[in-house]
Amino acid sequence: MHEEETQYAASDVGPGTVGPEAGTDRERKDTPLRGRILRRFEAWLDEVLADEAPPHGLDAEILSQLEADAPPGGDGPAGPDRDLFSLWSAVIALTQETKLQGREFKRLREGLSPVGQLPDSVRDVLSANEQALGAARDATRQIGRMHERQLREAAETARRQAESSLLDVLLDVRDRLVRGAGSARLLLASGRAGKGGWLGRLFGKAPAPGPADRAAEALLEGYSLSLAHLEDALAAMGISEICCASREFDPRRMTAVDVERNADAPDGTVVEVYRAGYEWHGRVYRPAEVKVARRPAGGQPEGRQDQSDGRT
Repeated sequence: MHEEETQYAASDVGPGTVGPEAGTDRERKDTPLRGRILRRFEAWLDEVLADEAPPHGLDAEILSQLEADAPPGGDGPAGPDRDLFSLWSAVIALTQETKLQGREFKRLREGLSPVGQLPDSVRDVLSANEQALGAARDATRQIGRMHERQLREAAETARRQAESSLLDVLLDVRDRLVRGAGSARLLLASGRAGKGGWLGRLFGKAPAPGPADRAAEALLEGYSLSLAHLEDALAAMGISEICCASREFDPRRMTAVDVERNADAPDGTVVEVYRAGYEWHGRVYRPAEVKVARRPAGGQPEGRQDQSDGRT
């Protein structure tokens, strides 16, 4: 721009012009030249600014104020230098504000980053809670089943204990009735044997029963009836007597409390039952107490063996 002005000034002033008059003429000639230069610069500046797009990010209000005669907050008319200064001031202020907002946004984003992970954390917590609730429900059901099983087992144990106590009493009563019936039979047999004598046995006449015989018969009948009713009740409860007499000794259901040397009975055979044994629902409830036969050495009765030893 200064070169064009210099050229225009050199063309209008001749090489022979010297002195104060030449300076005065030059000033007169420079006035229209300066006006032409300014008009050309304004036209060029308007053309450049018209083709250039407004800066991105500037507010429309700021651009309108810059295009107006007075700048924002100004008192007088705005010149080209003042408009450019206001523009660059606004751009700098906007840049600083953008930087500040960027920093705040970055800080805000970093602060809110845990919030973005909150849905995953909530889902994890809900999943863990569901698993814990499922485990608690399973444990509750297991505890309920265990409690029910324990109650059933306790009830069954109590029932069996009560039945066992009752069975002990009933079996003791049966043993007493059996012994009583046996004593009544012995009493009745001894009474009849004592009354017959040798004359009765000779002529085959049976003696007339006396009061003692009739009492013994009534007692035996009472024992027999009581035993029959008691055995029916025991059979209904699942109790059955273990048959032992003249049978081979079974250690699972019998207890040998005595041994008799007997050559007439097979070895290991039960020759006498001291106390009857019972089974309850197929299981041994009380083993029988028995006497077991055992053959003497040499297969002879004990008395004969002693006699033979004496002769020798």
